[in-house]
Amino acid sequence: MEDLYLKFGRRLKSLRTETGLSQRELAQLTNLSANYIALLEAGKRSPSLPAIAVLASSLQVPINKLMNFEILDPVEKKKGRKPLDYRERINRLLFAKNETKVKLAYEVIRKIL
Repeated sequence: MEDLYLKFGRRLKSLRTETGLSQRELAQLTNLSANYIALLEAGKRSPSLPAIAVLASSLQVPINKLMNFEILDPVEKKKGRKPLDYRERINRLLFAKNETKVKLAYEVIRKIL
């Protein structure tokens, strides 16, 4: 079972970092503690079903994507896997940010384009 917890932790961390969230930011979104998220990512805790659901929702992914341990993490992606579409990357970065930061990002992008 420990291997399963490690796989879940690696997958959670991969999705969290792809989204541009810190553990603390994810904790705030999910109403879980940052310590609990750190323990999950380290494979030292077993996530409950409600925790899995709220994590998936906060990361804007279906539960099956969170639980798909066959998807390569960012380090492995560099070895030949197609990266995320840039629109998806931007969406994930903006998802967890407050309205002020989203508006600022919009204004910057608008001026660039």
